[in-house]
Amino acid sequence: MSKMTSPFSKLPLSFFYFFITLMPFHVISQSPATTADQTTLLNLKKLWQSPPWTASWNSSSSPCTWPEIQCTDGTVTGLLLHDKNIMDTIPPSVCDLKNLTMLDLSYNYLQGDFPKVLYNCFGLQYLDLSQNFFVGPIPSDIDQLSSLQFINVGGNNFSGEIPPAISRLPELRTLYLYQNQFNGTVPIEIGNLANLVNLGMAYNTMLLPSIIPIEFGNLKKQEYLWMTMTNLIGKIPENFGNLSSLQHLDLARNNLDGPLPQGLFQLKNLSVVYLYKNNLSGEIPTPVESLNLIGVDLSENNLTGSIPQRLFQLKNLKIIILNKNQLSGEIPTLIESLKLIKLDLSMNNLTGSIPSDFGKLNQLKVMILYSNQLSGELPPSIGQIPALETFRVFTNKLNGTLPQEFGLHSKLQYFEISDNQFTGDLPQNLCAGKTLFGVAASSNSLTGTVPESLGNCQALRSVQLFNNNFSGEVPLGLWTSRNLSSLMLSNNSLSGTLPSQLAWNLSLVEISNNQFSGPIPTRIGSWASLVEFKASNNQNMCSDRVAEAFCCSAAIPSIFGAAAISSNVNVATIWSCRGKENTEATKLQGQYSHRPSCGGILSTPPSLISSIMSSELVAGNNYRSNYYYSN
Repeated sequence: MSKMTSPFSKLPLSFFYFFITLMPFHVISQSPATTADQTTLLNLKKLWQSPPWTASWNSSSSPCTWPEIQCTDGTVTGLLLHDKNIMDTIPPSVCDLKNLTMLDLSYNYLQGDFPKVLYNCFGLQYLDLSQNFFVGPIPSDIDQLSSLQFINVGGNNFSGEIPPAISRLPELRTLYLYQNQFNGTVPIEIGNLANLVNLGMAYNTMLLPSIIPIEFGNLKKQEYLWMTMTNLIGKIPENFGNLSSLQHLDLARNNLDGPLPQGLFQLKNLSVVYLYKNNLSGEIPTPVESLNLIGVDLSENNLTGSIPQRLFQLKNLKIIILNKNQLSGEIPTLIESLKLIKLDLSMNNLTGSIPSDFGKLNQLKVMILYSNQLSGELPPSIGQIPALETFRVFTNKLNGTLPQEFGLHSKLQYFEISDNQFTGDLPQNLCAGKTLFGVAASSNSLTGTVPESLGNCQALRSVQLFNNNFSGEVPLGLWTSRNLSSLMLSNNSLSGTLPSQLAWNLSLVEISNNQFSGPIPTRIGSWASLVEFKASNNQNMCSDRVAEAFCCSAAIPSIFGAAAISSNVNVATIWSCRGKENTEATKLQGQYSHRPSCGGILSTPPSLISSIMSSELVAGNNYRSNYYYSN
């Protein structure tokens, strides 16, 4: 399997090296290493063909001065060979280091079965074999490594059952089995590891459907439980509410159902709860007394009821993600979680207004509230949040005017307010930070002009302003913005003419039902990225030549040339012929086709229709035709 980035991004760095802090190690010891240790290490260097990282390994220096070696009182106790491109097998002679307690071989290219030669390392307490290419089962007699306190075999291809013998490692504090191909069940015997602090079994997608053993609720010392995507079913044991040491709980992306344990948010040490993408139901349990909470993600479940007010009063909370549930009621109005960075309450049934206290969240980068039943006006203070990057409130019942300070105080990237009842002008400085990627303000009652600043916004990818009451001309720079891929302005009162050249990346242009005038540029066939262009019902658009060409003759190829085919331009929905469009539609190969009426003259030669349709087969990777003309 390919090597991956370390999955411990959610853990403090100090945790990974907890073993070092438990023992009086010194990276560089003043005592000389024994002759036997030095000889053993130099033999290992020879077996591995003297890789560059062993350059300092020589007979004239103490092994305790070598970077990869850890010593205690002049003898070698640790061999730290993380990410050394080791491809050979682990030689039995490694256990000739009689005082070896720590062996780190992670992020190498070791293959084959679990290295049982390590059974002869009688004092081994820390073993890291993660991110290699080991295969086969974990040995059923792994308890021969009886002194182990830490074992990490994650990121390999181990398979079969997870052996119950693991439970016979009485000193074990950390057990990582993540990202392998185990195909048994979750062994209940793990619940007997009384000293277990950290358990990571995530991304074992081939495990049989298993309930969480109720015995796991007996792990009173457990601080970290990571079981994302382990095919868990059933309920979270209620006795998880008694895991008083628990800090990090991640059971995301499973098939768990039923309610959350009643005492979950009463755990005093709890800092992270990730239970997203399950089938959990019921209400978020109260009281909420986990004052150390940093992140809560309960999204994509079936939770009901209201959001506890106390959740927004936790001083250390940085992430609240509750989207895609069935939560109802109003958003708590008293906001004291001033460290919040991300807030996502979208796709629920929330009502009421957006709290004005949100304007106090100076560290907030992401505010996502779309697809609820929120109403009222936006608090002006939201536009002043200095860290705000993403603002998504579309598909609600919000109204009033938009705070004009949006974009002035932060590096705004996404501004999405579509499908509401907003009136007045679009904020004029959305791209003041030069970082705006997308604007979606369609289906409101906005008026005024399209902000000139959008024409100077080179980061823009998408602009959606259709179904409003905008008027005036489109800023010239918007047509040619170098990264713009979609421009959707239909159903407004916009005017002016089209430029002779569009942005090189622009693939979708919709300007129907406006008041554009003047000719369609004859260079439209050279707009290489254009996939769909809709401009119907612009009363004063089309020059005589273009109208004649598209309505009444076979001159289309002279305007589009081969581009109509090779670029897959959706020519069928482009022209309105001075607004005179026949509403008659006829079926053509499963698609609807509109026939413009031009004095009763046949609109498009059958041969051209055939050419356009055949282009779908010839070069149709991006073909997006909704309508075809027919004769």
